[in-house]
Amino acid sequence: MMKTLIKSRYSNFSVLIIFTVICLISIKTLAQDYVVKQIKIEDGLSQSTIFASLQDSKGYMWFATRSGLNRYDGYKFLVYFNDPKDSTSLSDDGTNSLFESKDGSLWIGTIYGNINRFNRKTETFTYKNISSLIKSIPDQADDFFDYPLSFSRNQSTTITSIKEDKDGNLWIGTWGKGIVQINKNFKTINHFYSDGKNKNGLKTNRIMDLHFDDEGRLWVATFGGGLTRITKSTINKKDVFTFENLLQGFNEYSLSDNKLLKIFEDSDNNIWIGSYYGGLIFIQSDQSKLPFGIAKIESERCPLSVNEQTRNTVIALTEDKNKNLWVGTFGGGLIRYNKKKNESLHFFNNPLNENSLGDNDVLSLCTDRSGIIWAGSHLGAGVTKIQPNNAKFNLIKHESRNQTSLNDNVVWAIYKDKENILWIGTYKGGINRIDLQSNNFSSITKTQSSNSISANHIRVIKEDSYGNLWIGTYDGGLNIINKKVNKLRFINILLLMTEVLVRIRFRIFCSNQTVFTG
Repeated sequence: MMKTLIKSRYSNFSVLIIFTVICLISIKTLAQDYVVKQIKIEDGLSQSTIFASLQDSKGYMWFATRSGLNRYDGYKFLVYFNDPKDSTSLSDDGTNSLFESKDGSLWIGTIYGNINRFNRKTETFTYKNISSLIKSIPDQADDFFDYPLSFSRNQSTTITSIKEDKDGNLWIGTWGKGIVQINKNFKTINHFYSDGKNKNGLKTNRIMDLHFDDEGRLWVATFGGGLTRITKSTINKKDVFTFENLLQGFNEYSLSDNKLLKIFEDSDNNIWIGSYYGGLIFIQSDQSKLPFGIAKIESERCPLSVNEQTRNTVIALTEDKNKNLWVGTFGGGLIRYNKKKNESLHFFNNPLNENSLGDNDVLSLCTDRSGIIWAGSHLGAGVTKIQPNNAKFNLIKHESRNQTSLNDNVVWAIYKDKENILWIGTYKGGINRIDLQSNNFSSITKTQSSNSISANHIRVIKEDSYGNLWIGTYDGGLNIINKKVNKLRFINILLLMTEVLVRIRFRIFCSNQTVFTG
């Protein structure tokens, strides 16, 4: 019995060591590749659960929260609230979905079923409630599912998704009223919903996301009714809509889950679908053009979990400029997925580190035009700004076996002249000269020669209008290097200066023909 206990203890200890090493490697990688910053209520955000985000054509970031609509210019927030005394204010504070149409209008859907259009010039809102745009239909039957807290306030009219077709009309997905097609003057064109009678229509009225592909087909992610694709055609000058449905367990090319949360098309026209239980679903671009049931579908394309306890719930998707797919999970943090290498990099929340992911529940994702990833979190964690670290460093250092390297690693002064030569003043190695084009190294140090530099401890280097370099030393006064002659010539003016100027520590200012030292 004791032997078993000892073995178990060491096994757990080994797992702990391995997990710690993995975490350290991940933290090191993230620190090198990205700058992570949390943006919270203290920074001006009105509420810290972010249900949707987008960057508009003007460059502003917009965040939908349960307490108003937030606009962010990179420095400060402007928050739009409902004002009961102002009919041109936001319809209600429970913003849930965002979309910018091709004409530059911003559309906001709320949990109370209001579709808002924002007028940028007047800073006013116009809105209609979905209930006033459709005929009455029975509410979606409650299947007593244990919904995430983020869905708990949803009503049957809650607007979950807004998209625009090629004709400039809006398609609005709802939590319990199906899909509503309207024009931009709030006039209803079509209403698609499940009534239990039409086998070829929607399988449920709980719509989570909508997406138009480049052929104009509408992909519909439903919560419980699988995947629907709607194709529009024209017969006798009338619009005809054909529905395709794909469910879990249909055949070998079926879905891994009927509860779908997000649809995203990447830059290579591949379709990615986030699901509640089935992880990330992948349909390659050539397969996405085939009929459902024939198109090959993969459900384990992207490694999501680091352990068996992490639920494979994918709720948000975006892509960066390097074609990496970013996957927001519910409970499993944020994942950067390299599609070519089939490798995943995980971002997690660390309560002790403010420069980590705000929360492991990621509800929304957006990539702005500069390449920054904006991750909207759940339950008080706000927005996490994940910025690529584009700084690339080339370390120049002393190498004992390399005579053409820097001769001293303690550097006090650096100056690049007009000829693209880098002059480096060191603590004990005098001046190092690096030709940045040829990468040739040379050094100038103190010798017994009367024409030598006066000291090896260099504090400051400046160039005058004639191209001469003025070198201030710690204990050797001031030196001048004339670069115009083929052989460098040193003028040691130490003996011409007072004792006060023997230690030139701080600055040399060259103005016209006058040199100021201190």
